[in-house]
Amino acid sequence: MTLSKSDVKGALSGLMWLTIYVLVFNLLTLWIGDFAANYLSKGMLFITAFYFLLILSFVFNVIFVVIFFLLNLLKNLFVP
Repeated sequence: MTLSKSDVKGALSGLMWLTIYVLVFNLLTLWIGDFAANYLSKGMLFITAFYFLLILSFVFNVIFVVIFFLLNLLKNLFVP
């Protein structure tokens, strides 16, 4: 499946408007005092904490899988 010429034309038009909106937003925030960077840095702290908890839960899940796998191997050794 491929995009038609009208799909690509519409996407390029949307990309152009998105680029203009982002450029205007950045220029306005720089002119006002770069308040967007302060909010984005606070948001990044939240996202960093979220990723830390996500990685920590992944590590615990891997540890539990290994423990249960080893327990299953031990059970199969002693139970016929």
